[in-house]
Parts: sequence; structure tokens; C-alpha cells
Amino acid sequence: MNISDEEFQEKLAAHRERREQLIAKLYSVFAAVTREGGVSWSEAEYLDGPPRKMADRLKVRAKDKEKSWHDLIDDPNFNPIRGFSFLDSIGFRYYMVPTMIRELKGREERALDFYLDKRHKQPQGDIINRPGYRLQLSTSFPFIFLVWDDESVIGNYWACFTADQLACVDEFEAVMKESDHWGFNPYVGGQIP
Repeated sequence: MNISDEEFQEKLAAHRERREQLIAKLYSVFAAVTREGGVSWSEAEYLDGPPRKMADRLKVRAKDKEKSWHDLIDDPNFNPIRGFSFLDSIGFRYYMVPTMIRELKGREERALDFYLDKRHKQPQGDIINRPGYRLQLSTSFPFIFLVWDDESVIGNYWACFTADQLACVDEFEAVMKESDHWGFNPYVGGQIP
């Protein structure tokens, strides 16, 4: 499809406006989200290894001193490219918001694509994500067992999202697909072109 430079500039301006509106919406809809009771970013990176004692996890968790997810948007030390896999649903929601905003502002590589794609493609029969089950590392590492657990959020990153929050995630996906379709690469020298 061929369009004129003028039409392209109009589409680009509308796309930028849509991004800004979504950023404002994210601030509003996720305003009260905390990571209270959830896995912190440093803790998630620490969990990427053999089984860990809770006392050691709490020490590592204390290293994350931000007061809210707002603090992470411009934090140069927050690197969302790795770490999401070892978060629980509380931590996942908490860290997803600043990552979405950073991606919308063109400051970040696409760190969420894998998780967003998995959200749509994960088979319904995946026992790991059924309520009441979780994976547990055995004390004789590297064995992993599937065990019954009362907590239904384990293995399901999306369990604590509200309907409004999931609608924002859907809108985020649509904006990023639009970026891909029109070539509005959000990560070109740290700026939206």
C-alpha cells in the first residue's frame, strides 16, 4: 500500500497521540498497584538458580528500594529485558507497567513480547497454570515436581489483573502491532521516529 509522505506524517502523529493517551491511561488504571507481598526484581534474578532460603530471598528483596513502579520508568538501573520469568503474578503486574510505559516512550527494547504472546497461545490444558498446582524444585536439585498448592495464582502471571488492566494490556499490544505494521519502530536510538 502506497501512501504519500503527508499521509504517513498524519498517521505517525495520530500514532504518537495514541501512545500518549495510553500512557496516561496506564498511570490511571494501575495507580494503586504495588508489589506488596510479591517477588521483587532483584529477588526474581536471585531465584534464577538452585533453591533458595526465604531468609536469603528477603535480604535480596530489600535491595529494591523504589517506592512505586513510577520510580522505575526513568531508572537507568532497571533492566526489564530479563527477570520476568521468576516473578509471581503480583511482581509481574507491578513491573509490567513501567516496562510498557518505557516501550511506549521508545526507551526500551521489546521485553514483553514473549509473555504477551504466551498469554494468547498457551494451551488451556497446561496443568502448570491450572488453579491449585505449582512447580517446586526438589531439595535434590535439579529435579522439579508438580505439586498441589492452594494458591491459584502460581504459574499464571495474569491472575491478579483487573478487567481494566487487561484492557490496557490489550491496547498496548494493539499499539505495538500498529508500530510494527507502519514501521514506527519504538526503539530507534531511544526515540519514536
